[in-house]
Amino acid sequence: MADGELGWAPVQAPRTVLDLGCGTAHKHPNARITGLDLEPIDSSKLPHNCNTAIADLEKEWPVSHEFDYIHTRWLVGCLSNWPLFFKRCYASLEEGGWMEVLDIGFPCQSSDGSLSPNSAITKWNDLLIKAAEISGRELTVAAKFGEFMREAGFKNVTVIEKRLPQNPWPEDSKERALGAIALPIHQDGHERLGHDYLIPNLGMSFEEVDIKLGSVKKEMENPNIHAWWPM
Repeated sequence: MADGELGWAPVQAPRTVLDLGCGTAHKHPNARITGLDLEPIDSSKLPHNCNTAIADLEKEWPVSHEFDYIHTRWLVGCLSNWPLFFKRCYASLEEGGWMEVLDIGFPCQSSDGSLSPNSAITKWNDLLIKAAEISGRELTVAAKFGEFMREAGFKNVTVIEKRLPQNPWPEDSKERALGAIALPIHQDGHERLGHDYLIPNLGMSFEEVDIKLGSVKKEMENPNIHAWWPM
């Protein structure tokens, strides 16, 4: 989505990088990378310049220095207090540092009406959004990130809006390739979201969730449904 780059921030050679929930440090071998995640990461598969720590991003972070670049991706659905998150990120940046956030918006959409309001995908989105709200989390929150960053003290905030195809339906070859990569990510991600949100918050059984997932995944593969996700 960023023409082969990790993002759009004008960061050429960062020295200290804080990675929250996503990367592997291969892009910047001369930088010192600190990665935080909820689960342990196999350090044998990481480059020498990357250190990782287990951390809950909604609690105190186990970092003791400032960074010149903070990079986060795919955290929607993981946090309940985004304003506090951005304030902590701002406090963790050194003067002149950059923060970049790439995340997905809800709900899934189509520009030509091929995604019906009665489709399995649309109904699934509604269930996920409702269940997330019950748990204290907001799946539609990505649209507010720019506002939250400005309130936290960030300057020169730029919001870049993209559309992530649900499958390889686009005619454009670049977007079609992107949709092919995105399809299994969408399917796996929604399986996790369904189990994590619908079962504990809406009282649905594992079997009920999987039955709905079957219909959702089938629609996700349908090239006649020109659906996309806000990014």
